[in-house]
Amino acid sequence: MKRTILPHDFVPYYPVGIYPCEMYVDVANRIYNRIKNYSIDLPYDIN
Repeated sequence: MKRTILPHDFVPYYPVGIYPCEMYVDVANRIYNRIKNYSIDLPYDIN
């Protein structure tokens, strides 16, 4: 499944009336495409 990050994904983190720059969305998609297949082994919570 291919996931693309869209501008509306950033809207909740911006003040009302301000929309994310397309450059941020482009960078986020580039980062996502590079790390999407990495497996991150997180330790189990032993509590």
